[in-house]
Amino acid sequence: MKKLMLALCLAFLLFACNQEAPKTEAVAAPPTVVDSTKGTVDFAGPDIDLMKKLISSIEKADFAAARSCYADSAVIWYNLWPGDTTQKGITVEQDMANGQKMMETTWDNLSFGQPIYEVVTTASGDKYGHLWARITGKNKKTGKAFDVPLFASFLIKDGKLQWEWNLHDSKRLE
Repeated sequence: MKKLMLALCLAFLLFACNQEAPKTEAVAAPPTVVDSTKGTVDFAGPDIDLMKKLISSIEKADFAAARSCYADSAVIWYNLWPGDTTQKGITVEQDMANGQKMMETTWDNLSFGQPIYEVVTTASGDKYGHLWARITGKNKKTGKAFDVPLFASFLIKDGKLQWEWNLHDSKRLE
């Protein structure tokens, strides 16, 4: 009986040790062109660089450089549904003034971390930039750190941001 038990244990060990590890497939980077008859998705290029310049300028509190990313008539919406025509966006000048005031009085060490950028070009040629980021920093008044997810969408035309639509929990930035 002891020999049978020993043989079963040995067989179990051999069987357990010889099983193949589950295979995992490497995830490939998304293609730049999904289907050019339907549009494209880009993760690099001048439109991505434009969004990166905007974010870098805001982090440095260089609002003149940030302003240069926008068209003269650009409009910005915060936490509003863009199809809601009862709500008005704000001008870039208002946004830059608000941002500068918050950097001077409220935010310290503002960062967007390592944002994810993409530009979707529709079959008709319209370009929409998208940004996913985590806004981090510290409130100068309370000393509390914040970490707020952000999604932003932009209409890009003629190398400028025509509009911007942001969704984030603005109360957590106060």
